[in-house]
Amino acid sequence: MNIELILFGLLMFVAVVLVFKFFLKIANTTNKTIPIDSKNIPSKSPYITNTKNEAACQIEIVSDGVYEKKALMNKPEYLLFRKLETLMADYKYFRIFPQVSLGEILSARMKKDYSIINSKRVDFVVIDERGYAIAVIEYQGSGHYQGNAVLRDTVKREACRKAGVGFIEIPQQYDAGDFFPLTRLLDIAYNNLIARCEMKDVENYHQIDVDVYVR
Repeated sequence: MNIELILFGLLMFVAVVLVFKFFLKIANTTNKTIPIDSKNIPSKSPYITNTKNEAACQIEIVSDGVYEKKALMNKPEYLLFRKLETLMADYKYFRIFPQVSLGEILSARMKKDYSIINSKRVDFVVIDERGYAIAVIEYQGSGHYQGNAVLRDTVKREACRKAGVGFIEIPQQYDAGDFFPLTRLLDIAYNNLIARCEMKDVENYHQIDVDVYVR
C-alpha cells in the first residue's frame, strides 16, 4: 500500500514538473523577439523606406507601372483660367499659374508649420514681376466642397493672410463683379511696380528688363 502511494506521488510530481515546463516554454516563445531577415522582404515592396534602397525600389515600381497623361484642369477650371488670362493681359509683368502647391509660394519658420501648407494645393496663383505671389484664386466649382474642403480652405486662407497674399474665391456661377477683388489687388501691385520703376529712373517700364531692377 505504501509503495503504491509513493509511486502515485512520484507520478504526480513528474506530471506537475512537465506541465510547468510546458507553460514556461510557451511564455518564452511568446516574449521572444524574432529577428527580421531582410532577405524575406520582397524586392518590389513599396514599403521599403531605407534611404539607400528607396530610389531603386521606386524605379522598379515605376518600370512595372502603367501611366497615362491627363488634363491639368477640368473643363470649368480651364474656362476660368482662360478668362483670368484675358484679365491678366492688362498686367504685363504678372503671370498666372494653375494647380500650385502652397508650399511653393509660402515659407514658414517652423518645419511643422511648413508641412501643413506644403500638402495643400491652390487652383490658381498670380505672381508679380519678381515671382512673389500676389493672390491665390480658389474656384468653388461643383466638386469643390467634398470631404473636409471647408477646413482645407480655412487653412489656406489663414496662411495666405499671414503671408500677405490675397485669397480670392470665385463661385461656380460667376460674373464680372466676382473679379473686382482680384483686379483691386492687381492694380495696387501694378502701381507699386510703376513706383519702383520711377525710383530707378526707368522711363518706360513696359520695355524694361525685369532682372535689371528687381534683384
